[in-house]
Amino acid sequence: MLQLACAQLRRWSEGGAPHITVAVNVSARQLLEPAFVEQVRTVLWGSGVDPHAIVLELTESLLVEDSEAAVAVLWQLRALGVRLALDDATLVTAAVAMGHGLGLTVVTEGVETHAQAAFLADVGCDLLQGYLLSKPLPAEALGPLLHAVLLPAAAAIPAPRGEAAVAMHVPGLLPTLPR
Repeated sequence: MLQLACAQLRRWSEGGAPHITVAVNVSARQLLEPAFVEQVRTVLWGSGVDPHAIVLELTESLLVEDSEAAVAVLWQLRALGVRLALDDATLVTAAVAMGHGLGLTVVTEGVETHAQAAFLADVGCDLLQGYLLSKPLPAEALGPLLHAVLLPAAAAIPAPRGEAAVAMHVPGLLPTLPR
């Protein structure tokens, strides 16, 4: 999936849509595989994309299952220039605090109502994803949307904690909400 995401990111960048961030979900099992960091390095270097344009989304269960090993891998990934985000936060307030304590961007999926979005903004969640913002879109449908709607609008949205104002969750696109 990372290889596909990097290839698509490169096509968008070459097509005139710079500053796009692509997020890819990573399971705890994948992250703790011995060759995972080297696989990420190989894909990044082979694709030629800016590592800062890639966000690896991790589940909070990873940090509970084997926190010492996970933290070691997270430092190695950060050294590659990849950004990390905490994903699927069911214990929202604790997960947001833990994610920020580790220097991660916290992403909440499945946001469907304005009330949910407001709560998540109040507890400090960095990025939101879900049908409230957009349904999942194929890559082909995203290009015209980026140029027509999101790139002009992104300039008007304050970027959270210095990050890009538009986040993409493969295969869908979901902008952040202003705080």
